Amino acid sequence: MIACWGLLQAAGVPRPFVDEREAERALDAWSLVLADVADDRLLAMTTAWLRSDDSRFGRWPLPGALLHALPDPDLVDDSEAAWSEALRLLQWRGRDSAPTSPDELEDLRARLRAAYALAREKGDHDRMARAQRVGAGLPRDDAHRSAALFAGVNACGGWRALGMAEDDTMVAHRAAFRSAYRSRRQRRQLNETERLVAALLEDHVGPRSDTNVNVRQLPARKT
Repeated sequence: MIACWGLLQAAGVPRPFVDEREAERALDAWSLVLADVADDRLLAMTTAWLRSDDSRFGRWPLPGALLHALPDPDLVDDSEAAWSEALRLLQWRGRDSAPTSPDELEDLRARLRAAYALAREKGDHDRMARAQRVGAGLPRDDAHRSAALFAGVNACGGWRALGMAEDDTMVAHRAAFRSAYRSRRQRRQLNETERLVAALLEDHVGPRSDTNVNVRQLPARKT
């Protein structure tokens, strides 16, 4: 954290703190907000912020601004890829046989793995290749992501409605799918962030029911 602040000052961004006490309180708050960020990534985010338009005003950033300057690659919008995966699943299974939950999707994966193993025992390379090809086209093995995919399908009216859709309605279905998918993914990310902050507060300053939290009680992150 100290290295991050040093980089900001070296780049010409003046510290806004009136005294050392205020600086220590700010450091405590930054350490809480960025507690799960590794030191090397924190420096990378600081560099990204300094290269962004937000730094042109020469004002000290809030810690959240650094997170937005270099988003976590795991949080990148992949709704378009999920839409393509849903269409492949629909094409392969059909509107009446496509899985409707992460559990059903995992069962489908298990059956494909069993089919591949059986084909390998028999030396049936054609069936092995087919199982591999179909498996590679399935949505990624991620329960939370799969739940978001099914939320997107439901926003289109379900597999049956999507399978019977005319070409001129697919643009609207795509938009509905992507919106529902993103909403479900973002809701999970917000819930995880809330749990992280609650855990940090619990560890450092006691239960959240104590509303008189003093930020100076929070230990500064050591670098």
